[in-house]
Amino acid sequence: MTYGRADDGFITYRTFRFGSKGQIYRGHPPESPEPIAACIGAAQTFGRYVEYPYPELLEARLAQPVDNFGTGGAGPDFFANESDVIAACNRAKVVVVQVMSGRSVSNRFFTVNPLRNARIHAISAELYELAGDPSLGKFVFAHDLLRFLAIRHPRAFAEVIGDARQRWIASYSVLMERLTPPKILFWFSTRPPEGDSMKFPQLIDEATLESVLSTADLFVSCVSQAGMPQSLLRNGRAVLTGGRGQPRTSNTYYPSPEMHQLAADSLAAPITRLAERSSTRRATSS
Repeated sequence: MTYGRADDGFITYRTFRFGSKGQIYRGHPPESPEPIAACIGAAQTFGRYVEYPYPELLEARLAQPVDNFGTGGAGPDFFANESDVIAACNRAKVVVVQVMSGRSVSNRFFTVNPLRNARIHAISAELYELAGDPSLGKFVFAHDLLRFLAIRHPRAFAEVIGDARQRWIASYSVLMERLTPPKILFWFSTRPPEGDSMKFPQLIDEATLESVLSTADLFVSCVSQAGMPQSLLRNGRAVLTGGRGQPRTSNTYYPSPEMHQLAADSLAAPITRLAERSSTRRATSS
């Protein structure tokens, strides 16, 4: 998901299509034979509402190419099964893997759209039976379904999140195994891992995160609410509208420009350190 049409008037994203799935990413296509880093993740890595997302800030700071493969609503399955993105990442000295949402992984109770993982593709008969609610089919986005289950059908909600977390762990393990350079697992959120798991990255609690820490060379966390809520006004007036046509005046969900600056601050030194190790390892093996 590019957000381009929805966000016209406030920001213009420079995007490109890449890979076997023709997905839309931000910044420049992967051109360098050995970028210092490649970043994969969801809208937080893409940088919705932000002029300079953290991969672009890192590129300027490190004075070396950094590829941005962030795309809206993505989960680990999308990247694990996108061979062209995996190949591009494997040319980098370091790969930064954002901790993405657990709602964006298909599970026993619902499957997600293969390109836009935040959208529901189908709900299983098992969930209809467990919740006893025929209205579940009205939901388009997984987060809306999960909120509804949490309030109306807590037993079904507990079953769904338990299975989704296990599927997420399995998906991350596959993704990290397919990425061969040194890897940084990157937590980028307004909440810490022990915080409210209904906030991004949805469903991922401290125990779930700990289950995949060993798949990465380093874990980096950037938890902040700096610059939030972010004003979406232009010259004092609303230029964006919400899903129901109402003016959208602020962003309370996606990381602010200030948060992206902090993300670049937290990643620059670890990337440099791992890149040096990666270069030494590649020189030795050749």
